[in-house]
Amino acid sequence: MRANELLTIEGRNDGGLAYENTVLQALAAAQVPGLEFKADTSAGFSNQGAGDVEATYNGRAFNIEIKSGAKDQMGGTSVRADFDRNIFEIVNLEAVDPAAVPYYKAAVESKKEAFMNWKAFVQQQEPVELHANMPNAIPPGPVEKEAWTTAQQQGLLIPFNAREKFDNVSAIVQHYNKKGVYYIQLGGAGLFYLGKDDIGLGVPPLEAQMQIEFGFRPSGSKPNVKYNVRTVGAGYRCQGRLMSKIKSPYTLDNAESIRTLFNQ
Repeated sequence: MRANELLTIEGRNDGGLAYENTVLQALAAAQVPGLEFKADTSAGFSNQGAGDVEATYNGRAFNIEIKSGAKDQMGGTSVRADFDRNIFEIVNLEAVDPAAVPYYKAAVESKKEAFMNWKAFVQQQEPVELHANMPNAIPPGPVEKEAWTTAQQQGLLIPFNAREKFDNVSAIVQHYNKKGVYYIQLGGAGLFYLGKDDIGLGVPPLEAQMQIEFGFRPSGSKPNVKYNVRTVGAGYRCQGRLMSKIKSPYTLDNAESIRTLFNQ
């Protein structure tokens, strides 16, 4: 790829695209013999392709996932949960980095007890007939507006509104390895390998946490004629974030560092 082609890339329209272009500009400026590369131009997060930058070095694959920061978001959405059947479905899946999906599901699954406590309380609130057949699921169906507010005042939403951290990022590594991606570049932290240093660059392994920020939220308000009350819906919002505190001696957003990495 030539440097004057780099800014024509379309696809991700957030800060990640700008940072990806920074990496591409640095790769072009480094002029490392044997290093060829192109960008993934798909929109948003994708299961397709082999990383945000598909590269080869002396004919060997050197595919790279790009994150704009060491605390980069991995997509936000809501999750549907059926606690009886242990089924958890990501809404708007294309808005979520596929590598984060197992963590979203695990975070929601861990909140079954909190949901059951909330449900038991709501079912005691008027009109009890409205709440009687509430499923063990999210969304739980209509909830009388004052019942929702009272449950919130009782602190029953606090267990939902939390940050869940997962120290084991093996699911992230496995996801990218299946795509043929063994390297990840984090803005401000540098280049790391995923699972193995596939082409022997001497960069450190990724050490990170997956943090899920989530909350049980009301949605909308409408009248219920039968019971002469106003009701709200409820959804479970999730936001994933990759959390890393380590720093690599090499980075792909600086041409000099790239040349040092490849001993040029």
